[in-house]
Amino acid sequence: MYRSLVMLGVCLVVAVKSSPAAQRTSEGHPDLTGEWVLNRDLSTDARQMGEGRQGREAGGAPEGHGGPGGGRPGGFGGGMRVGLPGDSGRGAAGDESKMREQMEAAQRLIREAPTSMVLIYNEPKLAMAAADGRTRTLYADKRKVKTANGNAELEARWDDDKLVAETKFGSIRVVETYAVAETGDQLVVTVRIDAPGPGRGGRPSPELRRVYDRVGSGDERAK
Repeated sequence: MYRSLVMLGVCLVVAVKSSPAAQRTSEGHPDLTGEWVLNRDLSTDARQMGEGRQGREAGGAPEGHGGPGGGRPGGFGGGMRVGLPGDSGRGAAGDESKMREQMEAAQRLIREAPTSMVLIYNEPKLAMAAADGRTRTLYADKRKVKTANGNAELEARWDDDKLVAETKFGSIRVVETYAVAETGDQLVVTVRIDAPGPGRGGRPSPELRRVYDRVGSGDERAK
């Protein structure tokens, strides 16, 4: 499936080359269509986020290792950890166990970022395929859909020129934004986990930022 998307993506990329500016759909939204490769120099170092001070303060366990696939909802990600609501030891053990499972599922969603991917946007559907074969589909019309394994609910919408996708694992949300640069040659993806709990102290969730270069723009850096 990835190969077919790549072939279509290459044709679409050739079409956009004629104009340096970001293309727009008939609805006036930025067109995310294209083949994109991760720019490591401009992207957040996921290891630093996973091993940072906030993770230690929250008392989170060491981050696990994850390979491609593995039943991840959405499949796309890049390492980040935040503390679990209930890590303070208060509350029923059953509630803490359930919350921990939800947090682990949320972290699996964002653990590994694709180093390259093909996006095809056809209002309101965004089809995504990573180089390792993982696929994902977002609908930008606010429809609520279950993830492939049924353990979360996914909803996407446009917020001005940014596509915002929210995946809900109970009271825990993974919030992603997709924005194309005005020049059309870069895609900026931000990801964060929003979770309630007394241990957070009002601090905002850490945010992971990934920058992708459009293939054919002359600045593809991740191989």
